[in-house]
Amino acid sequence: MTWSDLREVAVIECLTTGHNVKLDRILWLAVVLLDLQSDDDSGPAVFEALLDPRIPVPAEATLIHGVTAVHVAGQRHFGQIAQEVRDLIGDRPVVGFNVQYAAGFLDAEMGRHGEKTFYGATTHDIQAVLRDAWGYRPTLSNAVTRLGIRREEGSRAVSDAVATARLARILASMPLDTLANLPGDRWVDEDGDHGAAPATRSQLATIRHLGGDPGRVKSTRQGDKMIDALRRGMREKTSAMGENSAESTGASIPRIEGVWLVAVVLAAIAAWFFL
Repeated sequence: MTWSDLREVAVIECLTTGHNVKLDRILWLAVVLLDLQSDDDSGPAVFEALLDPRIPVPAEATLIHGVTAVHVAGQRHFGQIAQEVRDLIGDRPVVGFNVQYAAGFLDAEMGRHGEKTFYGATTHDIQAVLRDAWGYRPTLSNAVTRLGIRREEGSRAVSDAVATARLARILASMPLDTLANLPGDRWVDEDGDHGAAPATRSQLATIRHLGGDPGRVKSTRQGDKMIDALRRGMREKTSAMGENSAESTGASIPRIEGVWLVAVVLAAIAAWFFL
């Protein structure tokens, strides 16, 4: 089944205590239900749940997604929503950005609480499609920026799930060869310009020649700014070197004059003796 054949799907996203499906737990789950063939712009149906994992929340995990033990204290645990989630997703194909990660955790939680799992369900991985099309493995943030997708306010899990759902709509409506040929430099630049003009080869060559890092610029505006900064830095460095040279030369003059004075005095003394 291709993306253009998909209709009703369940997009899943989860935040977890770690990366081990056997030892770690889901902290925040978001499920978006949508019809990829529908023109309805009212927005997809979204389910979300902040969950008590019943295990400690590591500091390393909090650094990634911001969820702490304080946030989940007193919340429901997964066993209390397992049946609801199972009924919600039903037999729909499961879609995700790196779907194996989210589906793996969801399946483990289902099995842990005696519910029918999603093992063997049809899954569709958006990250894998974009990797094949673009030649590198994009992050979700990179993918939505490159495709000009608007992010929603709200929880990290829901924001990611809705963004992933919008990516799914694009994959279902855009031929993959068109996706592959999408300009790689269509980014949001530092000033918030969507679809900013990409940096030219001439700019990148100049930046490299001036000792800068061309990999740090994407738009023409960023390229011009870096070139100007590099050239200004070189002028300031050259000016400083000139001033130091002048100071060094000026300081050497008295020493040279002193040497000649000593030589004249010695010559006069020698002449006096011989006379």
